[in-house]
Amino acid sequence: MANWTGMSIDPLWDLLDFLAEPLRKAHDEKVCENKRTAKSFSALAYFENDETKQTEIIASLLSPSGRHDQGSLFLRHLLTNVWPSIHANAWSDKDLQRARVYPNHYIPFDTETGERARFIDLWIQVGDFCLAMESKAKGAADQPGQIAAYLQYMERTRSAFRNYKLLYLSHDGEKPCKDSILPDEWDKACHDGVVEVQPYTSFVRRWLTTCKEECGAERIRFFIDDLIAFVDTEDRRTISMTPEMNSTVRSLLCSQPADSPLKARRNALLSIWELSDGIFDELLNTFQSNLCARLSQMQLKYKIADWDGKEDHAWGMNQEWGRIQISGEHRSTYAAIQRCPPNSHRNQWPHLIIGISIEGLDKGELRRWRDRARLSSLGAGTGDPYWVWQEIPEGFEDLRSKDTAIRLLDPKSADDIIVRVRDVLETLVEIARSMEPGARI
Repeated sequence: MANWTGMSIDPLWDLLDFLAEPLRKAHDEKVCENKRTAKSFSALAYFENDETKQTEIIASLLSPSGRHDQGSLFLRHLLTNVWPSIHANAWSDKDLQRARVYPNHYIPFDTETGERARFIDLWIQVGDFCLAMESKAKGAADQPGQIAAYLQYMERTRSAFRNYKLLYLSHDGEKPCKDSILPDEWDKACHDGVVEVQPYTSFVRRWLTTCKEECGAERIRFFIDDLIAFVDTEDRRTISMTPEMNSTVRSLLCSQPADSPLKARRNALLSIWELSDGIFDELLNTFQSNLCARLSQMQLKYKIADWDGKEDHAWGMNQEWGRIQISGEHRSTYAAIQRCPPNSHRNQWPHLIIGISIEGLDKGELRRWRDRARLSSLGAGTGDPYWVWQEIPEGFEDLRSKDTAIRLLDPKSADDIIVRVRDVLETLVEIARSMEPGARI
């Protein structure tokens, strides 16, 4: 992926002008192609796409007795990928059929060293071979002493295995941090051949592609394609921009271009905006400014806060949550417009919700509040006991899409959402007045 750091702004304009027409044609062709092939559809998209879920799926494939009915196919190819210098015949059919695959393998507390109990993502035993896999597929941080503890545990079990290895699958192929294992210890383990680091996505894709070539069931081959796409779903927005570019992108997003060249430039920018966190940040900041301006016009008190209530946080990509708190008639209760991160509240993509805080009530009052909310225009509410919320539908389901970007840039969208917030606040007051005497909010 190209890195734009240090470039002047002129190439950005040239790039946008160059891309406008090809991107439009590519979009039209993609729409026609998707009608025939539905390439974007995947049953796996309904699951949380995190390390745990991916590990569970991989473990099910590695089991020789799994429902895929391909026997030891997946396991054999995984082993040959990890130990390429060892001939595939080193693992007998009998050993492969008796293999043990343990996702989330428990490492007990070590009474000698005082090392706390831990869990390894995947533990595989085949004959006298042992393979441990630690996945950092989504860039999860290493825990203090984590990799060192895994190696110590494997060393203690070494007598049971002729070969053992810890495969560290990092997001970008980088080795563990020094807090997880000292560099000298890691280098020694690499020299001894008991650890290996691989980029997660490329390793899994290579393994699955090899398996697909020998797979005898068409359904499983389709599933492998789905799984490769599932694994490939990651944050690829690696383009960085200079402050000058951020300023130019902001002005382009905030303007309402009437002439064709400016409109084409913005459309081209929005077509590639998901490549850059900087563009995403500027888009959300533009939308947030529109919302706050509308709130001020309506003389509603508000503050911008993160999930913990800290003020002065913008809705940037680096924020897991973004919230605009709007004071209601009751002092301790407020409504909020929230930007939710991916994989939250059953929705895979970052999206918007309108919420009402009912924190501070006792259990009986909370239950009554939720019941009243369900009967009102607020709808069903949420599993969070301290919030009643609604998702903002119709075009705001995925904040990363170009169609949503266009809606977010339209000031009318802010007006529509503020009207809904006002309705929520009015409903909130109605519910409060209908509560029994003594009920507080």
